[in-house]
Amino acid sequence: MSPYHHFPVDRPSTASTARRVAETIRARIVLGEYEARRRLPSQAELAAEFHTSGRTIAKAVADLRERRYVWTLPHKGSYARPPEHWLDPEPSES
Repeated sequence: MSPYHHFPVDRPSTASTARRVAETIRARIVLGEYEARRRLPSQAELAAEFHTSGRTIAKAVADLRERRYVWTLPHKGSYARPPEHWLDPEPSES
């Protein structure tokens, strides 16, 4: 019998990691760090930045596409949409 005990490691699920990545990218779009109509960093660049897989980044980008924060052109990349296209815009300050 091995002297080492194996305990389950509590790791966030791919879905929760993708959601956190999506929310970070969404915040950058809202704050203008990623300008409207400009290309976002590539999936490989985002994967390296967030220390995650390309598959997780793809899920995050798909989430943002569904909410219309980005659009994607095949073989070109994903681009930030202007605010008037967002499905869940930030509340306005009154």
